[in-house]
Parts: sequence; C-alpha cells; structure tokens
Amino acid sequence: MARYIRKIIIKNKLLASALCIVSLVSCGNQQSQPDTWQTAIDKLARQELTHTGLPSLQIAIGHKGEIVFENAYGYANIKSKTRATLQTQYRTASISKWFTGTATLKLVEQDKINLDEPIQAYCPAYPPKPWPVTTRQLLSHTAGVRHYADFKSMRAKAKTKDERINVEAWIKHAKSGQAKRYTDVIAPLEIFKDDDLMFEPGMGWGYSSFGYRVLACVMRGAADKPYREIVRSLVFDPAAMEKTRDDDTLANIPDRATLYSLVAKGKIKLAPNRDVSENLPAGGHLSTASDLVKFAQVYDMGLLVSPNSIEIMSSLPTAKNGETLEVGYGHGVDFMGAFPGSLGHGGRQAGTTTLLILLPEKDISIAVMTNANGWGDINGFTQKILDIYNQT
Repeated sequence: MARYIRKIIIKNKLLASALCIVSLVSCGNQQSQPDTWQTAIDKLARQELTHTGLPSLQIAIGHKGEIVFENAYGYANIKSKTRATLQTQYRTASISKWFTGTATLKLVEQDKINLDEPIQAYCPAYPPKPWPVTTRQLLSHTAGVRHYADFKSMRAKAKTKDERINVEAWIKHAKSGQAKRYTDVIAPLEIFKDDDLMFEPGMGWGYSSFGYRVLACVMRGAADKPYREIVRSLVFDPAAMEKTRDDDTLANIPDRATLYSLVAKGKIKLAPNRDVSENLPAGGHLSTASDLVKFAQVYDMGLLVSPNSIEIMSSLPTAKNGETLEVGYGHGVDFMGAFPGSLGHGGRQAGTTTLLILLPEKDISIAVMTNANGWGDINGFTQKILDIYNQT
C-alpha cells in the first residue's frame, strides 16, 4: 500500500452516505454545521476577490460522504453582472486527468486493458517508437511523450532566417489544434504523434497532457466506445456529477462562466479564445466545485474503482531498474505536496484556475474553482479553508 493513502475500507456508515450521493438524495447541508466556520469561509472568499481582482469563486467541502459546504461568490460574467451560483460551470483544466485515470483503471478491472502491454494493441493511431510505451507509463507521465512546447525558447534559439522560418512553421502547426473543434480523441494526436519521445519510457518523468490524449485513444480502443461515453458511464454518472460535461465552445451552455485572465493585481481581461476539445482527456471538461467534491468522496469510498486500483493510482511510479521515482505523482493523481497526506489535482488553463484535494485519513475533500487564469495562490487560499474547517 502506498504511504500516501490509507487502505480503503468501505464502512457501513460511509456506504450509506455514498449511496445518498449516487442517488442524488441530499445527505446533509451546511445548516447542520455551526454558522461560525461558514461565515469565516464566506469572509475569506470575499476578501480574496477584493484582494486579487478575481471575477468569481466557487467552493465546496465534502466530509464523510456529504457535501457540508458549497457556495459561490462574485461574477460569472462581469459585463452583464451575472452572479456566480452553485450551478455555474467552470473549466476543470488538468483535474480531468483524475477522471481519465479513474476510468482507465476501471477498464483494467474489467480486463479490457493490460497496464503493461504496448499501447498499439489498443491505439494503433499512435505509431510505434524505438521502445514500447505502456498504459501504466502514460498514466504516470513516464512514457516520454512530450508536453506543450516552449515557443519563446524555440524562437530565441533560432539564429538564421531558415531556422526562424522552420520554427514559425512548426509553432503554427503545434497551435493549430487550439482553434479547432474536435469530436473524437484520435484526430488531436496528429499534432504530436510523430514527434520523438523525450526519453526512453520508464527511464524518466515528464508531465504530459499529450500523454493523456494518447491514453484516451487507448481507452477508446479497449472499450470500443467513444471516450466521452466511457467517462460518462464509468465516472460521471456513478458519482451523480450532473453538471460535468465536455467544454464545447460552439455549444450554448447557459451556466458556463465567462473566461478571464488576471493580468495584474486587480486588473482583468477576457481570456484568449482557446478550444480545449483537443485536450479533453487531459483538461477539457466543465464542472462545478460540488460535482468535483462528489467525485472525490465517491472515489475515496471505493465506489468508482476498487481499493486495489486506488492503491495503484496512489503509488509512485517505478523505473525500469526497479527504483521508485520520487516525483510526487502517482498514476492519474498528484500527491499535492502543499497538502501532506493528500491526493488530488490542480489545473491552470485559459480562463480558469482549479484545485481538488482529497485527504483520505480525514475523509475531507475541498474543491476551489475560478473563471480566470493567473491566480497564483490557490494552494494558500485552499489551505486557509482547510484550517478553518479543521477547527470545527
């Protein structure tokens, strides 16, 4: 058992709470808690909006299978003065990786994926490399698949006219997917599938959203179903996540928050128009803080994947030589070094900053979301929420 997470045992008292979540029955609310800590969190949130200039915040806390606090503050749209509510949907950014990892392990439980088999058995659209790449390596960011390129650095290194022309052509190709609406998980691989690996799989670690795009291709091939359908049936529906969906820039989604960028303290502008459908399995969903907490609570109770799968996800990756890679990341989850003993994931993307943490030993989960990128202290803010709740 990994030292980062307790062994999951589904206790009767937690099972009842979990069933309430799954059946969408309200199993508890903030009225059952003292007003003092609620008021303190409300005050903290409003102070953060004033201090930073963030347009809005949405916060939820889960404890022992119940959502014990949920609230929204500020504006979902500044121009129209549309207030943020509990129904407002924010971009999840990289929290989506936890969804994708969970669904992958469920397919492993169903004997549809072998974690250590070369991925071409499920995803022939990703060409073979000099070394085999496995699903386990994609999950743990040890496959060597690259992440986003540093365009600024590439331009700085281009010294001749021909080099600059080649770099600009490459950048144009690399950015082309950010303005295109994708409806599957195969076409987005074209941007990078022929690139060299950064290192021999299993011999290093490199965080990679592109690796999770390949992982979605693996899931699709293994289950013979679209990625969206897989995640909906294996994660969102069992956790009663009714306000979670893929972010479709072309669709009319009434509760979707307007996207902003925090460019300086108190100064905000509309975020760049980026279509995230190319990045769906790694960071392309919309959700609410309450839905994220539902996910974390049901996950913790072992109702999405088995305790053995949770142990795999919450274990550090192992290199080919048998050494443990002390990278602070498991297989689909981050160990959130700012919150000792936690699992979770954060996310930063055009128009959003997000964080979801789960403290298994305390059965506490916290989700914080905003509709702006550029917020640098979401960890510190969430720690203050945790400190307040721990005093109850």
